[in-house]
Amino acid sequence: MATGAITGFGSIYVNGVHFQTMHAVIRKNGVLVDQSQLAVGEIARVKGMKDSDSTGDADSIDVDENIVGAIDTLDSANGTLSVLGQTVRINNGTSFSSDIQPQSIGGLSVGDYIRVCGTINASGDVVATRIASSTAGDRLQVIGPVSMLNSANHTFMINALHVDYSGASLEGFAGGQPGDGDQVEVRGTVYDPASTTLSATQVERMESEHEE
Repeated sequence: MATGAITGFGSIYVNGVHFQTMHAVIRKNGVLVDQSQLAVGEIARVKGMKDSDSTGDADSIDVDENIVGAIDTLDSANGTLSVLGQTVRINNGTSFSSDIQPQSIGGLSVGDYIRVCGTINASGDVVATRIASSTAGDRLQVIGPVSMLNSANHTFMINALHVDYSGASLEGFAGGQPGDGDQVEVRGTVYDPASTTLSATQVERMESEHEE
């Protein structure tokens, strides 16, 4: 399996490897999509076979956006913003969708709904590889590690975000419940910025590369 930012198409390029995608199952945020719905800068997990150091054949491609939500704070001078309690760092390697103008942090404003793909640094911040625009009607989403689990109250934290999973469906947990340290994908439709709380409708444990 290869995990990394998409750097090109004509099938797909990830980590310098050109994967053929003719027979691949492609999902984005858990939904089956066509390859045309993927973009440069999105983080892809590719399962398949490598024919050489530079070519391979993909069996499946999964792209999961780290964050989908509205910008709460924006610091253009330092290249940072926050969405759903997550700090996002923007650098020269961040690509932007064409409907963000200019295609830089200067094209963003507090309250804008965005989709963020990126890698996680040692501080738990998302170093953005791609930012695309979203809409208020889109389902909210956060990926990150569970901390400060309170199983009695059905709550936990992902960085500064409080997650209430009392009404959520749970998937992929061996014991039926999330645990501290689990890497999870949380989806929901209701977010209270005053308390930084997302009411989850779905919480799914994400398998590690070693497990897959």
